[in-house]
Order: sequence, then structure tokens, then C-alpha cells
Amino acid sequence: MHVTISCGQLNTYGDLLERLLPAAIKVNIVSISETEVRSLSQFIFQTAMEEDVEFRRGLPRDFMSFTGEARRGDRGERRERFLAEVKRLAEKAFEYASVDRGEMGCKLVIFLLIFDLFFSPACDDLGKRFLHDCLPPYLTPREEARSVGGNGEKWHAGKNKVKHLTHYLKSYF
Repeated sequence: MHVTISCGQLNTYGDLLERLLPAAIKVNIVSISETEVRSLSQFIFQTAMEEDVEFRRGLPRDFMSFTGEARRGDRGERRERFLAEVKRLAEKAFEYASVDRGEMGCKLVIFLLIFDLFFSPACDDLGKRFLHDCLPPYLTPREEARSVGGNGEKWHAGKNKVKHLTHYLKSYF
């Protein structure tokens, strides 16, 4: 048997920036379609994640406790440090865009000035996805009947064995 436990999967600085990049691109290139925004955003994101380990670093485990819309006005030291790090990585992500550096540099400044507008919703979105992914999967009525929630497999202490084994599991016991 092999068990892999991943505590930071899809919870990296790159994943947060993936939510910020489409807004940044829209600010920088006004005449661009949604399809082009997604395409350019994915290109920048994938390139940055592959090329630079900083984008693959995990977010602080408690980042949801000092970010998001509910804490937009907070100016605690941890939030400010985190915000500065995300801004620094956002600037670095723009280096992977294959566009004119002069024009992009000016527009990057505009994006960084309005960064707060995009930062809180992106953190909320990432937190929402993280919490959703932590939930157990939805069970159909048939699956629930075979689980411990229904009349499925249960340990019988008196007989020292599992009772109500399904035919899938009987071959292993």
C-alpha cells in the first residue's frame, strides 16, 4: 500500500497569483478578449511555476486568518509582510510575459497601485477552494448505504472482525 499526504497541494504563492494574473492582464492590456486573458494568464503562470521555485512555495498555513475581504482594512505586520511578498512575486511573474518591457513596466505600476482591489477577492477565492476541497466527497444513496453512515462495514468487537463486508472487500480479508 502507498499513501501520499500532501498538505500544500494547490495552496502555493503561484496558485494565489493565478487568481490575480487575469485581473492584472485586463488592467495592462485593455483590448483583450477573455479567452486571450485566460491563455496569457495560463502561459505566465505555467512558465513561472516551472522556472522558479518561489512560485511553488506554500502559502502560510493561516493566511486566511489575516487576508480576504473581511480583513481588507487590517494593517497588521503579518498581513503587510504577506502582501509585500505577493506583490514582489506578482512583479516577478510579469517578467515571464513576452511583451514590450517598457509599456508593461508602466502598466505594472498601475496594477500595483490598485493591487488591493484584486488581492482580497483572490485570497477569499483560494480559501473557499481550499475549504471546499477539505470536505468529504458527496456520497450517492447507494454509496452511503455501503459506508459506516449506512449499514456498511463496521467493526464488531465481540467477534473481532469486520461485519457487513461488501463483495469487493471480502477477497482481502
